[in-house]
Amino acid sequence: MPQPEERHGKFPRFTPCLEMYVFHNVVGRVLDISMDGVSFTYIADHHPPEKFPAAGVLFTHSGKHIQEIPFKVISDHMHGQFFLSDYFIRERQIRFGELSTDMVKQLECFILENAHIPQLSYDARYLAYKSVYAPTGAADLDATVRERISEDHADVQLARCGGLSQG
Repeated sequence: MPQPEERHGKFPRFTPCLEMYVFHNVVGRVLDISMDGVSFTYIADHHPPEKFPAAGVLFTHSGKHIQEIPFKVISDHMHGQFFLSDYFIRERQIRFGELSTDMVKQLECFILENAHIPQLSYDARYLAYKSVYAPTGAADLDATVRERISEDHADVQLARCGGLSQG
């Protein structure tokens, strides 16, 4: 079993908003993702292979994907048995290998567009329901909130995430 710092690394982990998948000699459903790795579950009818591919693919139901991401397996263990059969639910934890600058940008955009990021979700809900919170002077409040969000999240540039592949 990996140590917590080995599994989680130095980046925060996020859960998918909608279904997000990994292809790494099997197809699995993402449990959580960060800039340094991904955890996913999959169904297997045998023990995992001795050797794993050196790269994998992240993709969503809408066709967005990133190919040839360098993967290093941290752990692959049985999570449970699948309906009292010969199939097992396994969980694999992956650490991303060395990423190019372009791959880092693609991964960052992939996470921002497809993962649940609590602070961004709060800000979006606040903007959507601002009239409930501030029924008068909403236009002034809107400008103030937008300014605060852009200052607080200067490193988040959702509008510039056009580098992802569409299937």
